[in-house]
Amino acid sequence: MVLETVDRYGVRIATMHSSFTCICIPLILITLVYTDNLYNIGKYKSFSVLAALVFSECVKLAWCYTIKDETTLHKDVKRSKKYGSKIKLKEIFKFISVIIGMTGVYFVFAIFFGASIFSHHEETLMLSALITILTVFPGCIHCGVDVTISLLAGMKPLPGDLLAEIIQRNIQCTIFGAWFGAVVIPLDWNRPWQQWPIPCVLGAIIGYTVAHIFTLLRLVPTIARFFTKKKYVV
Repeated sequence: MVLETVDRYGVRIATMHSSFTCICIPLILITLVYTDNLYNIGKYKSFSVLAALVFSECVKLAWCYTIKDETTLHKDVKRSKKYGSKIKLKEIFKFISVIIGMTGVYFVFAIFFGASIFSHHEETLMLSALITILTVFPGCIHCGVDVTISLLAGMKPLPGDLLAEIIQRNIQCTIFGAWFGAVVIPLDWNRPWQQWPIPCVLGAIIGYTVAHIFTLLRLVPTIARFFTKKKYVV
């Protein structure tokens, strides 16, 4: 009975999480197109895109807490009272350190994969920041810093941790999308969207969205069983 309740809430959170992303990301891209800012996504002036992505993740986090079961919320409150602000400050420091550190790691990896060392630092930094927001930031706020680090290291999530599985899939698809987007850069099509790092940024965003679409499709049979009141298995 308890397992079924936990699974039910896990599926509800996962469904909400992915559904919100599948709505929010296309809206951001449409806004960029209609405001003629699509070709500025690799520059500092596109900081509003990063802010929108951060805001969307915070909205999802707040929404997740509204549908969590009372038992989980009660445990969180007890743990917060027990350990106090010292643990919170430690987690905040770890969170900031991981965000900054992974931005630097992605920056170095971008150079290893062909980004210019002596120019286009602004574009490479913005790409690194965007990938960090799409991969590291959601994991840290939804699953915790330690779990995110383990997922980035390639470790598998714990059995039954549906949200961690989603975060891991997001990381893999986002990084693959950014890498795959770089394929069109050296082609001699002379298109404005081929400039560094526009294809990689779009590839990362599309990969991130595809990961959530895949999650929704994977959850359809489970949701159907839930509504038909059959045995609930995740």
